Amino acid sequence: MVFQTAILLTIEWNVLDMISEDVFESDYPNYKGQVKNIERLEGRSGDFVMAHSVLPEKLAIRLPYDKLYTHQADAIEQLHNDKNVCVTTSTASGKTLVYALRMAELIEEDSNATGLFLYPTKALSRDQKQEISQLYEEMGLDISIGVYDGDTDSNEKREIRESSDVIITNFQGLNYYLPHHDKWERFLRNLQLVVVDESHMYRGVQGIHTAYIIRRLKRIANDYYSQPQFVLTSATIGNPKQHTETLIGDDVSVIENDTSPKGATDIVFWQPPQAGTENRSSHKESSELLGYITSKGLQSLLFAPSRQSTELCLRHCQDEDWISDSLKFNSYNAGHTKKERRNVEDDLKDGSVDGVITTTALEVGIDIGSIDAAIIDTYPGQRTSFWQQIGRAGRSPDKRSIAMFVADNESVDQYILNNPDFLLEDDVEDAVIDIENLKIAKKQIRAAANELSLQQSDLDFFPKQIFQTSIHELQKEGEIEESPLSNQISYIGDNGRPESDISLYASSEKTFTPVIVINDDVVSLPEVGIERAFRDFHYGATYYHKGTKYEVIEFDAKSESIRLAPTDVQYYTQSSRTVEIENLIETDSFEPIDGVTIKKGTGVIKEYYDSYSKIYPDRGETEHGHDTGISKPISLETQLFWFEIDDGILNDIRENGPRQQSLGGLHAAEHALIKMVPTVLMADSKNIGGLSTLAHPEIPSQSAGIFIYDGVSGGVGFSHKMYQNIENLMSRTINRLENCSCESDEGCLSCTMSPMCGDGNEPLDRVQAADILNYIQE
Repeated sequence: MVFQTAILLTIEWNVLDMISEDVFESDYPNYKGQVKNIERLEGRSGDFVMAHSVLPEKLAIRLPYDKLYTHQADAIEQLHNDKNVCVTTSTASGKTLVYALRMAELIEEDSNATGLFLYPTKALSRDQKQEISQLYEEMGLDISIGVYDGDTDSNEKREIRESSDVIITNFQGLNYYLPHHDKWERFLRNLQLVVVDESHMYRGVQGIHTAYIIRRLKRIANDYYSQPQFVLTSATIGNPKQHTETLIGDDVSVIENDTSPKGATDIVFWQPPQAGTENRSSHKESSELLGYITSKGLQSLLFAPSRQSTELCLRHCQDEDWISDSLKFNSYNAGHTKKERRNVEDDLKDGSVDGVITTTALEVGIDIGSIDAAIIDTYPGQRTSFWQQIGRAGRSPDKRSIAMFVADNESVDQYILNNPDFLLEDDVEDAVIDIENLKIAKKQIRAAANELSLQQSDLDFFPKQIFQTSIHELQKEGEIEESPLSNQISYIGDNGRPESDISLYASSEKTFTPVIVINDDVVSLPEVGIERAFRDFHYGATYYHKGTKYEVIEFDAKSESIRLAPTDVQYYTQSSRTVEIENLIETDSFEPIDGVTIKKGTGVIKEYYDSYSKIYPDRGETEHGHDTGISKPISLETQLFWFEIDDGILNDIRENGPRQQSLGGLHAAEHALIKMVPTVLMADSKNIGGLSTLAHPEIPSQSAGIFIYDGVSGGVGFSHKMYQNIENLMSRTINRLENCSCESDEGCLSCTMSPMCGDGNEPLDRVQAADILNYIQE
């Protein structure tokens, strides 16, 4: 599929007939040749069919329009054939209409039919309720829709359960509602359609939990004699069929030929100055671009890579002298309260805010009005997100638009600047779910046993081997027991609400809830797993919230408590990670060349977060070696893959220099491979760890090793998917190593250096790393 969904700056700015570098040279305040490339995409007209060709006449004549996009019609045809369907097309391509019309069809056929619509955020849930309700109203259909989540008044919940045709909720909520299925009997007995919107977002840990919650839902619905059809909507990913079938545990027909119209687009690739005192961060540069564009009267979004960076960019916009004080800016991320987020959404819709700096929280299709412009501050980790973010503005097929990508020093960003066609390739990243994670499976199956007693027939809903292993271990732990008379397995654990132990964003048992303390006021932030707590909330760590900087003043691993207080320090922090690996179990291997074996399997990883750095962006200085106060490691039994490289090969590559020299090449190759993971998988490289060594007690003697692992307890499938795509990963890594502009033997942050390296990025050898990977690749 050719990507042609970038739609930005659809405005009366006459230079946008076709954007050029001259636009910025003329009046951009700090222009120093930052425009590195401009890619131009031509628009396309849409492909339509008459609505009555696929819809019953009584519905077709009620539609506000007489045509559908061809891909919408194809999806509806598949649904008529009793298929589960995944529609994986671009932003603003009408995916919602597919399942809204299917629900209307089902209710026309059976007035008792019900539907469950699942969205990733509460804001999107309410937005979609309004959009779908408006459609049904325009069609003259009496279909009631209720939003049922933690924000719903308790007095309304019973009425929604007992009378709504469609219930909208999210997976975290569904996890809590399933044990009370007896209250949902009317709804479940008539359940005919389940919608999973933005299904590409359910990957990694969240994806595993979601897959099990769907299986729990199907099992309970089956007990009420219902077998609902599934519709999933997704941005474009590399493996939509595999991903969605793993998610719902059933066959899926994929609709991916996008036939919606799109406008022409100019994509500007922007490199901040990188020399001496002019070395500028992507955050600073993106903030200035936001100020520049909003000064033209254009309401704009700036997508930043993290919660902390949204607040940092907000501070830059507020502090920059040449940005007018009359412009209003705000930030938006999941760390804000519900009230704060909804105020920003309303301000965007009514135009009372000029620019908003957001994380991916505004990437999905919440109605935020007509946005004029968007800036992407660093590559968001996958092409899916890149195109989703671009698609949040403009959306007019008859106007040329502009997208702005601001790179930082990271490997992937620099790779994209040198290889802009990467964003336009058909070879899109895969979304990864591995439902063999035993820690997550046990939590979910324990919750399932509490909802309905388990029996052998439940193997139809859960993966056979992991189900049986989970049952065995839960019985040993005294959490479940089997009745000798009925052979049914029931939950007998101490926690009467085992579903409360499930967090969709963590696989570990421990979770922390950071709190901000200001005088007598306490603000709770969203809970985090132990891995993120150790990495980002250690003692002394800095954290931004609503443009204010806070410092962690208390970290207690035993009580799982974290306290933050306001601070005015001029630095931000970055933790360092050191690693030990043991108990390797190989499950597969191959030899790409004599003397090199690549293996995958499992192992026990010990991660130490005992130090951190203070980074002073204004001074361009970094202080290493500050103590976090965390002496004990996180121990992870997880998935990994590794290279075993004979010493003789390293001898040839290093041209008979000292053996210790090879460690720099191995270390640099390890870092570089991890940095390039987001070009192959939909994965954050922060969730990937590594180790390089000249010797390891569990691999053959006289062999060096490079290990890459999932930094999540139990593993989520990232490293094993890398093993399957190793040739592609190595090719892109070699490209980055050989073409980095630093030309340094050691390398730089753009190719070999990692801010999380526990060894202080020593030793590193960029040239030898490329030689090692080239040797293996050839």
